[in-house]
Amino acid sequence: SEKRHTLYVQPLGDFTKTQHRIVRLTAEYMEHFFGLPTTVLERLPWPVLPLRARRKNSNSGQPQIHSGYVLTGILAPRLPADAAAFIAFTAHDLWPGAGWNFVFGEASIRERVGVWSLNRFGDADANRKSFRLTLLRTLKLAVHETGHMFSVQHCTAYECVMGGTNSLEETDRQPLWL
Repeated sequence: SEKRHTLYVQPLGDFTKTQHRIVRLTAEYMEHFFGLPTTVLERLPWPVLPLRARRKNSNSGQPQIHSGYVLTGILAPRLPADAAAFIAFTAHDLWPGAGWNFVFGEASIRERVGVWSLNRFGDADANRKSFRLTLLRTLKLAVHETGHMFSVQHCTAYECVMGGTNSLEETDRQPLWL
């Protein structure tokens, strides 16, 4: 709308140089895909996360952050007035709450905020092929979840970026387009 016309990307936590490049390239892609100006904000460091929003995954022992806290405790209070959507990217693993092992990302249509993790998408620093695969997975997740933030439901009729996925194998089979 006239009032809400910009996508904002909020890097959260620490990133390698390569991961930061993936975030920047994803923001550029989102700008073209959605036809909206996209602004990458300055990185927020980890101290913004209280201890109650962190845990170690009981299966892997890997540190995780609570995706719901990121949505309501970090993004919603900082939502720019002109934001069509406000998206956080992190390199840390996410979990949405009790009973869940992890989640690739989570979004709130009502609040226009979302968070996505690069953590499970591969080692972008390993080689050129790994970089491209990590970037492609990130682009798909960003477009898919931002689509939900614009009220687009899962597509079950076609091979589509809005198809639901529960694994990297399913994500890899989905195209990058509607």
